[in-house]
Amino acid sequence: MSKARKTALQAFADHFASSAFGETPAEAKMVPHCVACKEPAEDFRDELSRTEYAISALCQTCQDKFFET
Repeated sequence: MSKARKTALQAFADHFASSAFGETPAEAKMVPHCVACKEPAEDFRDELSRTEYAISALCQTCQDKFFET
């Protein structure tokens, strides 16, 4: 993926999160809390869930709700 495309994709994701949750994932991770529910994001089930937090800033509970099968 080109740098310009990656930057555009990140800008879109930040705009979406800011509109939906009132802050970007980067802002939520600075606290650190969940971008969606604003609860502390400390405990994760496994490394995959921790990696997902690094991407989306969703806590384990919100990940479970969002990715529910």
